[in-house]
Amino acid sequence: MGISNGGLLVGLVITKELEVLDGAIIGCPVLDMLRFHKLYIGKAWVPEYGNADDPKDRRFLLKYSPYHNISINVRYSPILVLTGLHDYHVRLAHAFKFVARLRDVGAKVCLRMEKLSGHAGASINVKIREYSDILAFAYKVLEVNVKTR
Repeated sequence: MGISNGGLLVGLVITKELEVLDGAIIGCPVLDMLRFHKLYIGKAWVPEYGNADDPKDRRFLLKYSPYHNISINVRYSPILVLTGLHDYHVRLAHAFKFVARLRDVGAKVCLRMEKLSGHAGASINVKIREYSDILAFAYKVLEVNVKTR
């Protein structure tokens, strides 16, 4: 599981090291490394990631951009992608495009878009719902049997 830049890291593992995963959960992720700088505050990240408009940086970014490294004829582990409608740091387009491309290649992927949260902040009730869904996904993927009293 990874959130924000951690979501980028998990996205990279999904596309480059998928044999190590039984499933993956990513939230508010930066996944399109060729367009991040054109969305919201992405320009501020250019010193950290590089500039996709510069040919040298673009070649490097393309090598690890999760969105651009989704492959056909690959069996991806189940993936849950989380995003918030009011995320003004990482544009929802990253999550939406990633999910759409994964679905195009037949991956089992779920998108959870929370209407009442942003990049990190949300009320306790929203967080309870979100983490309930995360646990339900993880239990399903890992085939955890929950015994009730």
